[in-house]
Amino acid sequence: NILQDNSINRITKHFKHSLVSLSLAALDQITDASLYSISVYLGANLTSLSLSGCNKLTQNGLITLIEHCTLLSYLNFSTCYHNVTDNVI
Repeated sequence: NILQDNSINRITKHFKHSLVSLSLAALDQITDASLYSISVYLGANLTSLSLSGCNKLTQNGLITLIEHCTLLSYLNFSTCYHNVTDNVI
């Protein structure tokens, strides 16, 4: 089974008060919809997030994430760079 956006939405909603670290590395089926769910449900507590290899993510999704997840001290979005410009960094 491959985790997709609807699964990420359910996970983030369920663990919204307790999840502080999350790795979605190499889940190439997730999109900006997952980043929106992470922003809405985990934004207040999330400190670490790995998105390495999530090739369907875009610059807009990462900007939303960065704006809402203000406690992030670790963010890995390596190999997502073909959809991201220097403006995000």
